[in-house]
Amino acid sequence: MARRGGRPRTGASGRADFRDGVRLDAPVASYGPAEGVAASRASRINFFTLGDTLLATCEAWLLRFDAGADRFVPETRIAGITAPAQLGAEAVGANADGTCWLRLGAPDRRILRVAPAGPGHWRSDELAAPMLHDLPVVGLFEDAQTLWIQGSDSLVTADLTWKSAPPAAPPVARVRRVATANGRARWGDAAGAPPGPIGLAAEATSLRFEFAAAVFAPDHRGRPGMQYRTQLAGFEPG
Repeated sequence: MARRGGRPRTGASGRADFRDGVRLDAPVASYGPAEGVAASRASRINFFTLGDTLLATCEAWLLRFDAGADRFVPETRIAGITAPAQLGAEAVGANADGTCWLRLGAPDRRILRVAPAGPGHWRSDELAAPMLHDLPVVGLFEDAQTLWIQGSDSLVTADLTWKSAPPAAPPVARVRRVATANGRARWGDAAGAPPGPIGLAAEATSLRFEFAAAVFAPDHRGRPGMQYRTQLAGFEPG
């Protein structure tokens, strides 16, 4: 049996039955809004199998074929995908082990791996790749623990064995030096802690505190993410 999408602007799709051989007079069935395939302005409709069921999807919907009723119905068996009648996938990648990849349409745009979670039930695990959120995806292919992501003008790979590092401990800022407005040092960490309270002359009404946290925390594009804010306890209200 061969299946193909057609006329997505009207929601109609066709199915040609070649079980008795490839011939020009093979039986053809059409599925449109009356058969559960809502009209869509998507550029294409993707067909794939989940278990032993045929699914059809575009950016606007995700449907499964009910062979007994000979029509398409909303797919509701995948945990983690809400509003199945209004949310679909812009790209699909089916795997030989029965799992598949879905790139959900806007505004969700997650990339999900769908795997069996029991008879008639499926779970979805999100690929942790926020930098791909705005990438237009047209194809997904998994091979050797690598997900190949085809964009409209790019090709990206994601290592499926990668694990994020545990969160680092919060950085601790250290005061390195305290000086008066004229530059006279009143304390510095190189000299060690003073033996007692530091005395200030009456005219020393302005102090400069130099501090740093010995942590470099860039984001995935190499931009430093360290920021500081200060409060002088007992003097500043905020």
